[in-house]
Amino acid sequence: MIPRLLLVGGPGGSGSSTWAARLADSWAEQGHRVAVTAVDPVFGAQRLVTHEGSALVRHHPQLPASLQSAARSWRLDPFVAQELLHRLDGPAVLWQLPELLDRFDRVVVDAGATLGRLLLTAHALPWALDEAGPLHGGWLRATRPVTALAMGGAAIGKAGGEQLAAVTRRAEELSQVVISGETAVVLSSGAPAEKVRHAAAAVSLAQARLGATVGAACDEHLDGAPHAPHLPHWVDLPTGWDTDLADPDRDVEIRGGARDDEVLWRIPLPFNSFEEIDLEQSAARLVIGAHGHRRTFVLPSLLSRYVADRANLRHGILEVTFRPENT
Repeated sequence: MIPRLLLVGGPGGSGSSTWAARLADSWAEQGHRVAVTAVDPVFGAQRLVTHEGSALVRHHPQLPASLQSAARSWRLDPFVAQELLHRLDGPAVLWQLPELLDRFDRVVVDAGATLGRLLLTAHALPWALDEAGPLHGGWLRATRPVTALAMGGAAIGKAGGEQLAAVTRRAEELSQVVISGETAVVLSSGAPAEKVRHAAAAVSLAQARLGATVGAACDEHLDGAPHAPHLPHWVDLPTGWDTDLADPDRDVEIRGGARDDEVLWRIPLPFNSFEEIDLEQSAARLVIGAHGHRRTFVLPSLLSRYVADRANLRHGILEVTFRPENT
């Protein structure tokens, strides 16, 4: 599938802004209406595009007014509100993506060195919003017991709950955009190989589509990384480059009933060795860390009464074996 959204990034100084501009101009030359935006609104790709068909879009540095209003109406514990707004406001460019994809044929985002954080935050947003109500409820019970008793289970009130649900739906939409077949990541490899692999590990942990690497011919990139999938590596853009973007296996797979009621949970996680991965289970969540990046996976209901027993990494696939909790 030819992507409509490109997320371009890489280690600082690797040339991601230059490549984002080149990719946008190439699409514009093909006659597409292209939107170009950047996490860094001053030194991003916007200042490097040359084709008049590339529309420069500045992302809003603040949350949309509707989200700010919703957060205030929830009357959250100040600490919870600060943490929540920090999670929501960090990658502000994310909130514009659905709108931009509706308005333009193609969208290019220059994510720069924040690529990994941008991708993983897209997955963390629904989880953070889902936690807002319980966190606030706990704060109310501890500091405002009479108010908590009066509100009962509605810790943020009916109106606040409706707003929270709407914002959560938007966050889930953003999360789906990242892993959609219409989205591809292009990684700039103009940096030491270890830094490039660090960025690639975040892409795989986010289960995003790493479509290609770009950079100078003499640069080391991902060829020597553990279990690296075959990716096109461009020194210059070939004709029809967008049809050549690789889409390596990204599907999470669950196999049940193998033996002794064990359940096997598999997730592609290339660019890592097993020694670089750490796992932690908390109730129905599994936290996976790799190269300093962390992602929380909400486990399916099938595993609600199971605990992680052992794990291994084979050919770039992380396999976690779960067993019944009381065995």
